[in-house]
Amino acid sequence: MDENVDDARLPDGTALRVGVGKSRWRSFQPDVEGLETAGYASIAGCWALFQPDGNPARIQNTYLRERFTGDWAPRFPGRDAPLEVSGWSVSTSKGAADRLGNFFNWMDAAGYDWRTIAYAALLQYQADMVKGLWVKSRPFDGGPDDGAVPVPLTNNVSNHRTDEATFFLLWAAETGHRGPFDVPARLVKLRRRGGVERPTWIRSRRLKPNPSNFKLKQVPTVQQVQLWEDAVRRDKGRAKALNCRFIVRTAVRLEEGTSVRVGQWPSLVALDERAALGYDSIPLLLSVTKGGTPRYIDVPLDLAVEVRNYIDTSRLVAQLRFMKREKKDASDLLFLSDARGFEGTPIRRQSVYRCFKKKVAGGPKDWHPHMARHFYACQHILNAVRTDAEILGQDVALLGVDWVAARAGYHLELLRQQLGHQEASTTKIYLRWLLTALGLAVVTSFWMRKLDAGGDLDAV
Repeated sequence: MDENVDDARLPDGTALRVGVGKSRWRSFQPDVEGLETAGYASIAGCWALFQPDGNPARIQNTYLRERFTGDWAPRFPGRDAPLEVSGWSVSTSKGAADRLGNFFNWMDAAGYDWRTIAYAALLQYQADMVKGLWVKSRPFDGGPDDGAVPVPLTNNVSNHRTDEATFFLLWAAETGHRGPFDVPARLVKLRRRGGVERPTWIRSRRLKPNPSNFKLKQVPTVQQVQLWEDAVRRDKGRAKALNCRFIVRTAVRLEEGTSVRVGQWPSLVALDERAALGYDSIPLLLSVTKGGTPRYIDVPLDLAVEVRNYIDTSRLVAQLRFMKREKKDASDLLFLSDARGFEGTPIRRQSVYRCFKKKVAGGPKDWHPHMARHFYACQHILNAVRTDAEILGQDVALLGVDWVAARAGYHLELLRQQLGHQEASTTKIYLRWLLTALGLAVVTSFWMRKLDAGGDLDAV
């Protein structure tokens, strides 16, 4: 806990935890297909906020739309160029709407008005969350009849929520919806992928991020994942199983994996040409990404052929059944449900997530789409390092830890494009996993101590 964070107080000095707010701002996603049909494709998928009285929050929704389309982004104080230039993905829009709604619920409970609130009050909001005084959308009462206990939120969650509140108020001041909003801030340089440093605005008294909670023991084995995939295919059908396999074998995020359009997938001719040239993968352009910037990924050729076969057979059947049942065209999303009575319905994120959480005897213990990205990365560098050793005609264990670390670092750098981004802390965990998987952990006590201490692996 940050020792510099003060207890949150209401404007009259009363501790916030005494009262329970009745206000409820709620986030909502309008009909995507309806907006596209009406000619508003640029904002289709953008989430919105509704006020406690049930009416749309006009000003707040304007902010959300401008962030979604990339028309506005946070700016340095006194600097014209925004730090971000791309728009939001649908999932980012949802998270922002949820965070902004949470902030407005807190202001209603605390008695603040967004038109006059100062940055010092936002630090109170931040403090309430890390101390457990603001639980979800209400203050923690903690009275004798309240059996609950305060649950502090992580620094990361508190930072994200307070950041969103800060950005909204900066936007409101810049667009004339309120008076000036002063935010003490400093310009720092953070290292991004490829070792490139870029300036980033850090607001005053932003909490130190929590370390990654990803643990070595959570990474499943190939056999465990195979058991799970077989169970999903058996119990959930071909379409959902393919959607899950696409996520596991390409490391795309959940929303990315459920947003691909059928027209994006390579044709059979393109796949045959790729195979004739001796490639084992084919590039695919993702148009829906976390940061909003399209990126290319490599799809294993055997998976690409399997999906192409699904498009030309099962998907066509599901599409025709949907059109016959609903009397309208089916979605052009790649993965359509083949469940009885729901044929042709787009497979949504929630359905795929439930597939990952399916309990399977002998399957992964802690399995979800984001863990699939870790699984992909670990398997990728393991196979790549083993291949490097085979090319040299050497045993990996005999090549030494330094050689393994150097090759792993090289392959992880190449992997960043596939993953979209990668934190340095997680890269260290991947390296530790690799050393363990290769049976080198018993002779790498120096490396393990270096990793545990947060040593700089760039020197390797």
